[in-house]
Amino acid sequence: MSEEPKTDAITTYDEELQAAWLQMDKEPDLWYQRFVKYYLPLGIGRTLLKALMAYYQTEEPEKYELALMNARQSVGMTWSQMASAWLWRDRAKQYDAIRFQEASKSIDQARTIILENTGKAAQTLVTSLDNPRTAVAAAKEILDRGGIPGTIVRENRVVPFTADELARAREEVGEWENKLQPKSDVNG
Repeated sequence: MSEEPKTDAITTYDEELQAAWLQMDKEPDLWYQRFVKYYLPLGIGRTLLKALMAYYQTEEPEKYELALMNARQSVGMTWSQMASAWLWRDRAKQYDAIRFQEASKSIDQARTIILENTGKAAQTLVTSLDNPRTAVAAAKEILDRGGIPGTIVRENRVVPFTADELARAREEVGEWENKLQPKSDVNG
C-alpha cells in the first residue's frame, strides 16, 4: 500500500525559497523565536552580534548596558553554534531574496499604474482648459508639470499670470496640440 503524498509538501523551487526561513525540523522553539525576532528583522546588514544586542536590549537590559561598555564585543559560543547549526545566515539570505522580489513586484505594479494613467491625467487637464471654472488651475498645473512655474519673475519680483497671458498660453497649448496630432488625409 503506497502512501498518499502530503498536500502541504513543498513542490517547487519558489515554494522552497519561501519556506527557507520557516522553523526547521527539530529546531528548538526558543532559537527559532530568536531567529525570527532578533536576526531576520535586521535586514541585509544583519550580524549575529547585532541580533544578540537586540536580544539583550529587549530581554536582558543589564547585559545590554554591560555589552555597550565593553570595547571588544563578541557573540558567545551558544549563539554562534545555534546560528550555525540552524543555518541562520543562509535562511536569512533566502528570506531577503524573497522580500526583494516582492518589493520589486510592488514597485513594477505601481510604475505600470502610473504610466497607464499619465495620459489620462494629461488629457483631463487639457480638457479642463475649456471650462472657465477650471481653466486657470488646469493651465497652472500643465505649466507646473512642464517645468514652468505658475508665476513670472520680472525685475526680481513675482507677478501672477494675467488674463491676457492665460489666453495667450491657451492659444499656444492649442497650437501645440494641433502640431502633435496627426493630420488626416483629406483625399482618403
